[in-house]
Amino acid sequence: MPIPLPKLDVHTFDDLVNDGRALLPRYTPGWTDQNVHDPGITLMELFAWLAEMDLYRLDRVPEGSIRAFLHLLGVEPKPAQVAETVLVANASQLGAPMTLPDRTQITTKDQTVTFQTTHRLYVSPAALVAVLAGPEGALSDDFDRNDLSSKSFPPFGSNPEHNHALYLGFDRTLADTPALIHLYLWTGDLDQDRRAKEVLMAEADAIEEAAARHCPPERRPAPIDWRQHYSVRTVWEYYAGTDQWLPLAEVVDETYALTLSGAVRFKAPDAAKHMAGGITNGRHATGFFIRCRLVSGHFDCPPTIRYIQINTVHARHAVDHSQRLVLGRSTGRAGQTYQLPDRPVVPGSTAVTVKISASTEQTWNESLTRDRLGPYAHAYVLDPEKGEIQFGNGRSGAVPPDDAELSVTYQVGGGPAGNVEAQGLTRLTTSAVSTTDFFQPFAAAGGAAAESLFDAKARAVAWLSQPHRAVTLKDFETLALETPGVPVARVKALADYDAVLPCVTAPGAVTVIVIPHCPDSRPVPNPDLLRAVTRYLNRRRLLTTELHVIGPEYITIAVQATLHVKADASPAELRDQAVSRLNEFLHPLRGGADGTGWPMGRAVYRSEVLALLNGLPGVVYVDGVSSEVVEEDRPDSTACCDPCGGHSGITRPWQCGNIEICSHGLVVPGNHKISVIMEKTGP
Repeated sequence: MPIPLPKLDVHTFDDLVNDGRALLPRYTPGWTDQNVHDPGITLMELFAWLAEMDLYRLDRVPEGSIRAFLHLLGVEPKPAQVAETVLVANASQLGAPMTLPDRTQITTKDQTVTFQTTHRLYVSPAALVAVLAGPEGALSDDFDRNDLSSKSFPPFGSNPEHNHALYLGFDRTLADTPALIHLYLWTGDLDQDRRAKEVLMAEADAIEEAAARHCPPERRPAPIDWRQHYSVRTVWEYYAGTDQWLPLAEVVDETYALTLSGAVRFKAPDAAKHMAGGITNGRHATGFFIRCRLVSGHFDCPPTIRYIQINTVHARHAVDHSQRLVLGRSTGRAGQTYQLPDRPVVPGSTAVTVKISASTEQTWNESLTRDRLGPYAHAYVLDPEKGEIQFGNGRSGAVPPDDAELSVTYQVGGGPAGNVEAQGLTRLTTSAVSTTDFFQPFAAAGGAAAESLFDAKARAVAWLSQPHRAVTLKDFETLALETPGVPVARVKALADYDAVLPCVTAPGAVTVIVIPHCPDSRPVPNPDLLRAVTRYLNRRRLLTTELHVIGPEYITIAVQATLHVKADASPAELRDQAVSRLNEFLHPLRGGADGTGWPMGRAVYRSEVLALLNGLPGVVYVDGVSSEVVEEDRPDSTACCDPCGGHSGITRPWQCGNIEICSHGLVVPGNHKISVIMEKTGP
């Protein structure tokens, strides 16, 4: 709960009057009549009342001051947010090929909510008829899985390697003219993908801004493309016949190598060059294929996608008012207010033109508060919810000249009403009610009411509580988990530690151990992931900190034990349960006492293994517990006192004690050997 604000002064009216009377004998000993009828007492009570009012105001900070304090922290109360979605055009209903202009309006069946597109869309007559994935010659057919009711599928196969590809087959060429084709790919978590893109763009902008501020022009690094995966590089190609695949032109891929939901835009290949075929499977020999091929790099976690489709368009719950609206003529007075006929108004969408004469006009800017408007600012205050425009008074914001014509353009929408459920937006506003011009695969998202000042303060407090610089070990761990576009599941930071020399104290060094978030039983980060985390932390660490980012050293532990069980127990089931429980207990991501992964650097205690096995149903007691330790091959390890610094690739024989591991070590389960002995029930 929030900490209550202290009262700056607790004196009441009675306290102030009594304090004043107590001072009278000292300063005016001749003043003996201190009753309420005395004029001096009346003045004292008046001043006490004024002081009490000042104290009351002193404990209350005006909203304008709060907004100013938040502005110093870089926090502004958010206006109403606009919902967004991606729609799929129905080519047969719209009569493709055709081109939908920018700002096309799409509405729901009952016309209660209308969205507007953000770009032109060429509606291709081609229909997607095949979705294949994996290596050429061993492709998996995922067309039936490319459906909203199905689970996701891996676009490069379950084990992506170089030249694995996602193949998209169409029933005809994409276009007869050099049109721009729009694809869209959806993964399983749209909100998470949206946040990841925002962080990637913010990080790229911050790096470019820092380079522009600190580097001379001739030494500035190349601009960073946030759409480029930290490791993998892909290329989009089309089949041109005779086993030849040519690159598509003008490709813009916002899917981060098919790992995030996003658009793919490219210029349609020449119809005379785009040939049918390219797939050895005879069933798809007549399809016109394009593909996304993995050309370099490695995925730490194989990507999966939920749905991919052609003829997609991005739309927002922000609709243009039909034409420029004339508000009237200025009266030349302060605080002129005008009401717009439609509301709510999209914040940031209004633009007022002040036409002073036939040849002179000015564009005035929108503001949501008067806090930072000077007396000469050509600005006005918009109340989006009320649809109200108010001009300045000469102190905060200028007054429009007398008799000037005032006109405005604006958009209508925003707020939670735009979060339309999936398949809600279906037709053009100009179409009949029964038509289905569009398909909305997923619900619109992002629409929200304006943020209150209280919520903005809470967001500022939350922002201040988050680390933005890596100083403590907890800062390193939190920031490493936030590395944008990188699947980091667990992080452990160690002070004064260098894994190359684990038995030597390394003052000033911080080692960060990273585990990727992958379904593998032994997740290992590739070097590109480690470099991505290093780059992110290097911008935030102290200058004197020596940073190392590494993966864990896995120690395979196999448990040998004998279970003495009741006579009515099933030996095979108990054996399977014991192996399953041990595998979960020693799992790097799901193991440990709390189920969040085995703690890095923590020993495996024999007593814990005994308690785990003894807790199985039907077990009377456990004996013969021992462990076999297999250390991975680590060519760079150094032999010393640390367990991880021993010889690499060795197997320590069965031992009955606790298993010590190094500070950056992590255990994984091996091949357990569980014996079951039935206990006798009678004499």
